[in-house]
Amino acid sequence: MKKCIKLLFEVKDAQNILNSFILNQAQACHVEGVGQRIKDGMVQLYVCAQEEQVDDFIDRLYLGTQDVQLYNIKIETSPSDRSYRGVFRIVEWFYEDNFFKHGKILDKRFRVSKSEVFFLS
Repeated sequence: MKKCIKLLFEVKDAQNILNSFILNQAQACHVEGVGQRIKDGMVQLYVCAQEEQVDDFIDRLYLGTQDVQLYNIKIETSPSDRSYRGVFRIVEWFYEDNFFKHGKILDKRFRVSKSEVFFLS
């Protein structure tokens, strides 16, 4: 059964963690969704996949690595009617005068299939 969640957590060096650790964990667990830094040190993720894959993804985030530890992780259920078209994307926001002005989707994304992950160029 498809499960969708919203995660909010704190982490040092949020944008680099998104571009490396989070993207790698999403790829390993074959989840789709979107991740973005919403302010300094704060990251928000929307993730959808089969229930077991989402649970595995959450476990990996809680475990972290020797170099990456996430803090104050909050998890909420999210409507499962969102369509991420089988892709996990990282959205990068730009600051101007201490305000978010606009975002762009980075090239660091991948398409999720049943057994393979394809990087998009």
